[in-house]
Amino acid sequence: MMFVMAKFPPFLQEEVIGSQMDVQLQTMLLKTLLKVATKYKTVNIANAFPQEFLLPLLRMSLFDDPAMRIIVQEILHTLIDRHENTEKLMHVQVCKDISKAGFKVEKCKGADALFMKKYGMQFYWYLLENIKLESNKVDNFEALYCTMALICVEMTTKEIVLELIRLALDMQNIATNNLSLPLTHKCAIHALVLAFMSFLAQVCELQQLHQYTQEVLEWRKKEASHLLPEFAFNRNNRPASHSDLDVTPLTDYPTIHYPQTETLKDKWLFQVEIISEMLSSEFSDLTRLTSPFTQKPFGFTEVDGSRSMSDINSINLEFESAEGSPVQPRKKYGEEVTVESLKKILGEDMSVTREEEERRRHEIIKTFRTAPFEEIVARSEAKSNHFHNKLNEILSMVSKGSDSPGTMRRSTDKPATVFDIQYPELYVY
Repeated sequence: MMFVMAKFPPFLQEEVIGSQMDVQLQTMLLKTLLKVATKYKTVNIANAFPQEFLLPLLRMSLFDDPAMRIIVQEILHTLIDRHENTEKLMHVQVCKDISKAGFKVEKCKGADALFMKKYGMQFYWYLLENIKLESNKVDNFEALYCTMALICVEMTTKEIVLELIRLALDMQNIATNNLSLPLTHKCAIHALVLAFMSFLAQVCELQQLHQYTQEVLEWRKKEASHLLPEFAFNRNNRPASHSDLDVTPLTDYPTIHYPQTETLKDKWLFQVEIISEMLSSEFSDLTRLTSPFTQKPFGFTEVDGSRSMSDINSINLEFESAEGSPVQPRKKYGEEVTVESLKKILGEDMSVTREEEERRRHEIIKTFRTAPFEEIVARSEAKSNHFHNKLNEILSMVSKGSDSPGTMRRSTDKPATVFDIQYPELYVY
């Protein structure tokens, strides 16, 4: 698999990646990678996903071509699934009792838990980015649901359960607040979140959460059938399940169209406050449920890899002080310094300044107490990496500047000897 991954063309400009030749080549390589992955028997997740393999694979999950994205998800399914559960998770549906479906669930190994602690944020961030793509088809949503469900089955610990619930709530927020997504995509995301929450609650034996998902399901059946998987993932846009389609003619189904308005009631959606109250007895710290996955993981670049070289005169280096926060942005002072501005600064009420500093200090302390450790590390490493990249960029430009006229003049001029120095006549004997 590493050999095939090395054959992928480098991530260059977007127009180069979008060319027909590269699309055909990358599709062929992805299919080859999928074929090889089917021959690999995963024992340890960390061995199946070394960093040199995982990072490019997740980056390729954001390709423009929906068919290529499906192949990437299928590769993830093949390598994550160790108990042959993929076939049972190929369709998005709400199972009231998964024990009858014959899922094989084992206790998460310590090595797998450490792997998700290190790379879980990357999985979640790329799943969120995939759910936002407007070119998604029904198969894309089903592939993303299968990936999420397999992570839940294969690598479930208390920390991972919270992160997966947090991921589902973030997807719900995207479907609720993203105005650019079409209505069909929003209904599909809401249906996917419902099916996943029901599946997770049963796999992890969270009875209260399972009851809550059933309540949301019943409200949607009564008032919002367009938010159910039977409608949102029916390729004929009729409220029928996959099993019913095989035995009932499509003409017998009543036609149900998508609503004219995008009205959403609270009882149709999952509420963070209600979930936090239900899980308070199971988990000690639930503050992470309210913090979305907004920070891009450290070490990941865009798919096209395009990065413009900054002009050396426009580089703005920013050094963090000891009291700096990884979350709060630093202020930019672009005002011209004049006598009037200095008078204004000196005339300000010092008590207001102290209150502002005290408020910022409390915000910083709160951030470090409540934010996930992995995100704090990722933000700090990202800033450090940005600083080192800019420093290397400056050094490379300085080293290339040896051909400038001033440098060439200095290199060609020989140091003057004693005999060449013109002394004033006063000092000449």
